[in-house]
Amino acid sequence: MYGTPELWDRENVTPDGFYAVGPFPSHGEYESCEVFQAKDENGRAIKGWAGFVPLEPGLVELTARAVWMGRINTYSDIRIALRDEELRKEREKDKRFDEQWAERQTVREGLTLGYGKGFVNKAAEIEDYARRIERARVFIDARKFRPGFRQKLA
Repeated sequence: MYGTPELWDRENVTPDGFYAVGPFPSHGEYESCEVFQAKDENGRAIKGWAGFVPLEPGLVELTARAVWMGRINTYSDIRIALRDEELRKEREKDKRFDEQWAERQTVREGLTLGYGKGFVNKAAEIEDYARRIERARVFIDARKFRPGFRQKLA
C-alpha cells in the first residue's frame, strides 16, 4: 500500500528536501490527521506549492498534543468548555453594556429603563409629584429652602 522506501522518497519528498507526509512508516502504519497548509488573508487554504508548509518538529508536536487532548477530553467535556467560554464572553458583553449605560445616564439624567414600561422619565415623575403638592396647597416658607431651590407660588 505504501510501496518501498525508495518509492516513498521519490513521491513524497518536496523540492526543498522535506517529507510532505513524514518518513516511510517502517514501524507500522499511520494516517495523516492534519494537513499543514498556508492560508490567504480570507482564511482559505492556498492550493499547490505556494500553500505548502514544510513538516517541522514544532508542527508535529502541536498536532500530537491536539490528538492526545482529543483522547483525554470527551466530547461532552469539550462541549461544556466551549459553552462556558461563550457564557463568559456573554457576561463580559453584558458587563460592558452596563458600564456604558451607567456612563451615559449622566447625559440624560432622570431617564431610566423601567421593567415592562420601556423608558421612565424620573423628571416627569418629580413634576407630577410637585403638581400634587400644589393641588394639596401645602407650602413651606421659602426661607427654609436651601440656596438654589425655589418653591412655586400659586
